[in-house]
Amino acid sequence: MILIKLISLLLLLSCNISIAQASDQKSKFAKLHHQFFVSDDAYRLEIIKNRINKHNKFITDKQMLEYKYKAMASSPFSFFRATNHLMYADIESDEVRLPKGWDSQWHSSWVIADMHVQNISYWDTKKDLNSDTVYFLDDFDESLVLPVTVDLFRYLVSLDLFMDNLNFKVSRLDRLDTFDGFIKSYRKALKQTNKKELKKSPLISMREQLQKINISMAQKKMLQKWTVVDNGIRQFNSLNPKLAAISDSEQKIIRKRWDIWRRKLPQAESALLNILDIRSRIFSGLGSLGLKRFYILVQGESPQTKDDFMIELKQQVKSSAAVNSPTLFSKFSHHYPKNEALRNLVAQYSMYGAFFPFQTNLRLNREYYLVRKILPYIGSVRPKSFNSVQDLQIHVNVAAKTIAIGHLRARTSLQFDTKTFRRKLSRFLENNVTGMISQSEGYAKTVRKDHQIFSLNINGVLNESTR
Repeated sequence: MILIKLISLLLLLSCNISIAQASDQKSKFAKLHHQFFVSDDAYRLEIIKNRINKHNKFITDKQMLEYKYKAMASSPFSFFRATNHLMYADIESDEVRLPKGWDSQWHSSWVIADMHVQNISYWDTKKDLNSDTVYFLDDFDESLVLPVTVDLFRYLVSLDLFMDNLNFKVSRLDRLDTFDGFIKSYRKALKQTNKKELKKSPLISMREQLQKINISMAQKKMLQKWTVVDNGIRQFNSLNPKLAAISDSEQKIIRKRWDIWRRKLPQAESALLNILDIRSRIFSGLGSLGLKRFYILVQGESPQTKDDFMIELKQQVKSSAAVNSPTLFSKFSHHYPKNEALRNLVAQYSMYGAFFPFQTNLRLNREYYLVRKILPYIGSVRPKSFNSVQDLQIHVNVAAKTIAIGHLRARTSLQFDTKTFRRKLSRFLENNVTGMISQSEGYAKTVRKDHQIFSLNINGVLNESTR
């Protein structure tokens, strides 16, 4: 009788283990199976090929898909920017293992979720980057409520890859100092940022800083790039290869929704939004390349062409973090707004503390679009922005502060416990700085290898995408 009970207990334990670890065992079996039959590179190629093609299956234009894939193949940094989904899938499958406790509920806030070096933009006065430069978080397309450690990890990985493209060589020691400085600056901002700073949006600082430039001249240059004036009326330049005509049905639905939206605005704002022309924006972005975008040219304050300006409509889809890391997403998904464009807007206001001019969301043909005025004075850091490691480190430390304030501001907007958030997150980073940096360096190596495999097999990936 004792033997029967013991066997029954063992069977019961076996069942519980198999249920709890079924997914993990399946993954381990697949890896073990491939170790005997294919090389590691061939196994990884199948993974990234399937995931990349699945993520981009919405792109039906073969020329557009080929353009995107070749842009991804241009560098490991570009590949990383375009494959946010791949990182979250690797987190889901435990290919990425961050230090224990990284996904604590105490670390949660609105995050960019597609954080990388170039998603820290700045108000561009055409001067060299310096201590007076006003930086701000940009691009909330993927934003979710998640542990902020995903933003920190992704920024560190992107920073490692970004340093490969600089005009000067960065030693391993300088890289480690730069990573360490980022974490220290983030922790310092986490501790020292007060409520007054959290309430002050970078939009306020931007207005002060942009007094240094001729905004009308910047606007004029942008209009010259995209538009022409014919018989005193401005219209989009049909010869610009990054603009395309739209169908009559698209014209009709956009103008209809536009008029409905305008009626809800104050008269002074509504009067600025007479549509002069509409075009489709093509070959734009990288990660979001292939999503629908429209440029709308509007008249401005007067019939004079110098007042004209441009507004962008950008299609919004479900965050790739939610799609590819459902286990992580399910822990925090109760903050998900009712549509994807609204999610973007809520995240932006939570992290940035303000909206851009004329920003809203519109629904067109059952799809949601983010509406935003195109500003000619938003800058994005590039490798040529830096002449030395010291220049880069100054920027990275300011970026860390910008990210920390964004996370804190968003945590406050969620009405979560900010005091405990600061304390527990700071302690986690202090105890796990080495682990975070090590994992970031390790994943940067994975991205470089993935980029190499993808680039060598790009034609095969493209051919399979059309099947």
